[in-house]
Amino acid sequence: MAWISTLVQDGCDFAEVSGPSVEILTGSDVVPFAEVGRAGYRVPGYYYEPGNEDDGKWAIVYTDICSSYGTVAIDEDWQWKFSRVAHFITQTLGGSASLFLWCSAFTVVSRGLWRFTAYEMLGSSIFTLAGFAWFNTGMCDQSAGNICALHFGSKADMVAASLWLVASVMAFLKYPLPRPMPFVVDHREDVETHGMITSGSGSRMTSGRTSATGSERWT
Repeated sequence: MAWISTLVQDGCDFAEVSGPSVEILTGSDVVPFAEVGRAGYRVPGYYYEPGNEDDGKWAIVYTDICSSYGTVAIDEDWQWKFSRVAHFITQTLGGSASLFLWCSAFTVVSRGLWRFTAYEMLGSSIFTLAGFAWFNTGMCDQSAGNICALHFGSKADMVAASLWLVASVMAFLKYPLPRPMPFVVDHREDVETHGMITSGSGSRMTSGRTSATGSERWT
């Protein structure tokens, strides 16, 4: 679930920004907010209620494709780049840890590999939280009048960081001991072999008694 929480983001829903940064993104001072992320952004449109054109509202259409920052004058500072790298490391470590956990459901995992997986989950939690450095970028500079609020992507990262942390602590505290796998042994061949040996021994004993009885009669 933690890894999936980091994958459901589309790159432009990490925060909701309002202020001068919105005017830079949209080229208009009328748009009140925009949804932004590490890879792109979405601009809301003004929509009217059916049958009521006097009362409209600004809303995001999530079927629209994210717009790239390459067309606007946005400075991607070091906090921006660090957050992007942290997010990539989170997905890498989280994907590897998830793969090991899935494999442990039907294979025997050594104690060392289990502990290594716990460290991966702990690293995923740390780097997920480190990705929140994005809120210190120039786009969210409060001194310039910008306000960045948590949105779907950042909230999903908070859930992912919590799940990774809990999973890593549980993995450090508990190692699942390997359980012997049940298997079926066919004893029919052993029974047949034992029966043949028993029958052969009985025939030899009968032949010996018959010979002895016969010799006594001739005597």
